[in-house]
Amino acid sequence: MAKILFVPTNSREVTQFSLVKHELGREPDWDVLSIALNDKMELLLHQEGFSPKRIADYRTWDLLNIIKQEKPEILITDFVGPIPNALIYAANHAGIPCLQIDDGVTSERLALEKVSLGQSLLRIMRGLLKHIRGLSCLLVTLMAIENPLQFMAKVKEEIRRYVFHPYTSYTEGLNIAVLSQFAKDAYISMGVPPERVFITGQPRFDLIWQKKPKPKEQVLIELGMPETKGVIVLATQPLVKMRIWTERQREQLVQAAVSAVKEFPDKQLVIKLHPDESIETYREILTKIGEDKVIVCRDVNLYELLNACDLLMTVHSTVGLEAMLFAKPVIVVNFTGRPCVMGYAESGAAINVCKEEDLAPAIWKALYDPQIREELTQYRKKFINEHVYKLDGQASKRVAELIVELIKKAKVSEGEARNIKVKMANQTASNSSEETKSLSAIVREERQFFDRIALRYDNMVGLCLPIEELGTVRRVNDLKKIINYYVYRHNRKPPSS
Repeated sequence: MAKILFVPTNSREVTQFSLVKHELGREPDWDVLSIALNDKMELLLHQEGFSPKRIADYRTWDLLNIIKQEKPEILITDFVGPIPNALIYAANHAGIPCLQIDDGVTSERLALEKVSLGQSLLRIMRGLLKHIRGLSCLLVTLMAIENPLQFMAKVKEEIRRYVFHPYTSYTEGLNIAVLSQFAKDAYISMGVPPERVFITGQPRFDLIWQKKPKPKEQVLIELGMPETKGVIVLATQPLVKMRIWTERQREQLVQAAVSAVKEFPDKQLVIKLHPDESIETYREILTKIGEDKVIVCRDVNLYELLNACDLLMTVHSTVGLEAMLFAKPVIVVNFTGRPCVMGYAESGAAINVCKEEDLAPAIWKALYDPQIREELTQYRKKFINEHVYKLDGQASKRVAELIVELIKKAKVSEGEARNIKVKMANQTASNSSEETKSLSAIVREERQFFDRIALRYDNMVGLCLPIEELGTVRRVNDLKKIINYYVYRHNRKPPSS
């Protein structure tokens, strides 16, 4: 029975792998072991039908011990976070393939991060406090699998990762299943080897074709709003948590959205939170600006909400693409002046808004301007064709097939390595047999060599090699090394020939 070790870092990974697990479950010879990194992840895994272990239950800082104990044939995780990276390093060391199932549209996010020295120092302090256990596991694991020089190089690399680019630094040896050619090109631009990136499509998108969404009226009732009102969704992202935004920038986004939607009395603003964000945080912002009519939700089914809404606003979330799949107009809210890294607006598939006062006019155009809506429709179709691979409901199956292929490839590589070792051992034995000399021949050559040393270094005449210390010396070169060692040990200048 093949064992898969699944270590998710966010809720989307849990959702999408549950679909892949279902495909794998069509064959009886699969055992999926999941490990929860925290209480929240443990709950999410239980909700999706997994029976997770807790990382703390292993009682080890060296995560190579987990790999040795569980003996998986593949590791499924993400390269964001010190513990997943420690597991990737450990799995690579053990010859076990690793796979990340990318959870959406990926782009060159380095454009988001222009980090000053002060921000870098702040990140170091926050990172140490937040990831103290994870970083400890990472360091201990690296010490167990690397020599001192490689260990120092890896530590330097990890410091650079968590200080400057915690969300864009690739971990060597990781394979990545991506949504499209666009996503593959983006990962390659981040330094990922092309042979490590596989286009499969996004398993989560299979749900759009596999499940019929609830009627709009039912969704509105569940949200607690009148059935006659339209819905404008603001999809948030954990940009503050990712240390890309400040709290003030998040407040600015919410306030701008609230003010703009107020100009449309027949519309209701619904703030759909990213799973890693807190409802309390947004309620505090709304209270601060004196707004109590906005609906804030996190656990509402995203696809049912997108099907029911009239318009989506976001910064650069993958939800923007998912809204396009439901044929909804999208507005990119970008008050930072930085490039729109996902390309929604640049492609013409979404309206770009860079100033707060332009948001309400953009909403009107997206909802009521026939020409703008037609242009958005045409560019949206083009964007989907370029950025989504095979919307056929089969992405989960393709990822499952990739997992099988990676395991087979690893077994072939392991077998080839064993064959090479056997050949090398046989060759070494053959060479050893050919080069083995009689003890008398070794002594004769040793004496001739030592005589040459004595002629050049007459003060070494008293130096001798006890015959019993020759041990298993088989070649003259080995004997020369021993003589040099004796010379060095007796504080004499070693011979040059």
